[in-house]
Amino acid sequence: MSQPPSPFEPNPWAPPQEGAVDQQTRIGDPPPAPYAPGPGYGYGPQTPYPFGYGQQPESPQNGMGITAVVLGLAGCGLGVLVFLFWMSWLPSLLAVVFGFVGLAKVRKGAATNKGLTLAGTILGFVGILMAVGGGFLTLKLYRTGIEERDRQVRVSESRAAELDEELEELDELGDLGSDEPPLSPSPTPEARILGLGETFRYDNGVKVTIGKPTAFTPNQYSIGQLKSGHRAYYFKVTIANDGPKKVALLGYPQVTDAEGSEADIIYDGDHSSHLARTVLPGKQTSALFTYQVPKSAAKEWQIEFQPAIEGFEPQIWAGRIK
Repeated sequence: MSQPPSPFEPNPWAPPQEGAVDQQTRIGDPPPAPYAPGPGYGYGPQTPYPFGYGQQPESPQNGMGITAVVLGLAGCGLGVLVFLFWMSWLPSLLAVVFGFVGLAKVRKGAATNKGLTLAGTILGFVGILMAVGGGFLTLKLYRTGIEERDRQVRVSESRAAELDEELEELDELGDLGSDEPPLSPSPTPEARILGLGETFRYDNGVKVTIGKPTAFTPNQYSIGQLKSGHRAYYFKVTIANDGPKKVALLGYPQVTDAEGSEADIIYDGDHSSHLARTVLPGKQTSALFTYQVPKSAAKEWQIEFQPAIEGFEPQIWAGRIK
């Protein structure tokens, strides 16, 4: 049987009296904990989470700026390379696109790497300029090469025309000489076969030197295509006039290979030239002549040369070729 409540003990179920002070909130006592149970039913005041219940702060979205820098460096690196500059436009253009997207995120506060993103964008523009500049430079070099090739072709054709004129003039003089009485040449030393590289001196003071032939590869602008199984050679002819009168030259070497066949002429812009038409006293002239012979008949050559028709006899130079 329950005992009746004592009149001297407070009734816990009684409503609080006006002006009454809770024992836990008396002056000098510590304040109640924010999450401790309050008087009566339920809990006391609670502090809310700064990002909401169960949420975490979002990380900055800096990926676009980093990507822009990587692509910008790749574009500039390709732009420096001679043979790969034409590929630099693609990564550079992507760097600019990613850079603009990254800057937009920076303005919205979603990214924090403004400086890095701006650097990537600038590198992208630099790479695009390098690609455009490389394209213009390549086009200019290509046009320069075409113009140089055309110039060499024109020079080769001009020299070939001059050579044909000289040969025609030589043939005409030969025909005239057959109809007229032979000219009395100045006395010359007894004819003999000279070695390649030796010098023959005429009595009128003119000296002729035939150099040793040297093998070479004709360039793409040569007149007279190198035949299959043939080899091209060039040699130097030097004419010095130590006499008292000028000498009008008109002659072209005639080359015979080891099999007795006449060699074909090749005109190469790098290894072919012409003798001067006139050699004054105390002066000299020289020129390079180019021929092709079969490889099997290139071991021994015979070169016959007559500087001019009047006053000169043809001389022969012969020797083995390495």
